[in-house]
Amino acid sequence: MTRLLIVGFLIFIYGNNVRCHDQTTIEAYVGQTVVLPCQYIGNHHRFMIWQFPDDLKIIGPQNSFDQKKYNYKVLSGELFIKNVTVEDAGDYKCLTQGIANRAAIKINLAKLIVHENHAKK
Repeated sequence: MTRLLIVGFLIFIYGNNVRCHDQTTIEAYVGQTVVLPCQYIGNHHRFMIWQFPDDLKIIGPQNSFDQKKYNYKVLSGELFIKNVTVEDAGDYKCLTQGIANRAAIKINLAKLIVHENHAKK
């Protein structure tokens, strides 16, 4: 519900300039470090924020966050999650903004699937 509200809010503010794109799926095991890609960064768009599955946590240049667990690269928009847990699984959203047209917002979806360790004894 909240996800729809945030996407709906962006569409309300920016109109038809908001675009959602294909979803990337990343699979990992508990304890690994994962990298979630933020596509559509380059000459035409720049990274704005990562929104987490619970829709309450946002990571970006002007947000404070747990830097021991999370990190991101401004130029590529990649999000690093260290020591993933099953609770980290879900749909993450990377929002980018147009450079020439700041009203052009793109949302890249990254689905993180976290498996329990496969080598249990």
